Amino acid sequence: MAQKLPKFGSYSHNITTVIELSRTSAFGRNLNFVSKSSTESRLKIYLGISPFNFGEKMESHKEYVSGLGKESKIPPEIKGWNWGAFFLNWIWGIGNNTYIAFLMFIPFVNFIMIFILGAKGNEWAWQNKKWKDVNHFKSVQRKWLLASLGIIGVFFPLLFLSVSSALKGEAYDQSLSIIRENQQVIEMVGKPIEPGYFILGSISTQGPNGQASLEYNISGPKASAVVYVYANKHAGTWNLEQVVVNDEENHKKINVIPREN
Repeated sequence: MAQKLPKFGSYSHNITTVIELSRTSAFGRNLNFVSKSSTESRLKIYLGISPFNFGEKMESHKEYVSGLGKESKIPPEIKGWNWGAFFLNWIWGIGNNTYIAFLMFIPFVNFIMIFILGAKGNEWAWQNKKWKDVNHFKSVQRKWLLASLGIIGVFFPLLFLSVSSALKGEAYDQSLSIIRENQQVIEMVGKPIEPGYFILGSISTQGPNGQASLEYNISGPKASAVVYVYANKHAGTWNLEQVVVNDEENHKKINVIPREN
């Protein structure tokens, strides 16, 4: 009975064992192997490998080796934009041994550097760190992308809420109180009048003086509208200069406090 041929893991793995087995078994005799060199040549043909490109196939397993710096050849599969490097920049740089990302701490350079990291991140990470294979590399970079999206999804809403909270000062409170008592606004949006969660605009103060420019939404049973507020602060007291309620959907505008010329 012919001996069972062992399973190959790669072109190089157990090749000598298979050649020797083929010479000493019925498998080898059936192929008329007469020498080790002819055995190897015929085995290549039997495996569907041309003797002329056998060395190239063996070498292809070693072609894309990571962690060799500039000597590492970049696999075509990983070329492209790296969002993890773009969003997390220097943090991503530490995790991928790409310390050029610390240029993010240099003013003016940092704005350009985030785009360079996005474009060159995959290449630098492959060159600077050892990876098992391309799939391992892609898997890790995908995790960096998910981490960046998670951080952005939490950080920016919190930042927006903190800014909105900072704008909810005396000027905001005064404008909302006046709007809730204005009969024209009540007729337009209904009662009760509720403000939105977010406020846009700016507040600047210098000692006892300051200026505020605010924008926020209100809603009622009948409609919703946008409120625009302009206020000045003199000697520590805020005074509303103009308050406008605009219902863009119904093309209605109410000057609750008109601006003085």
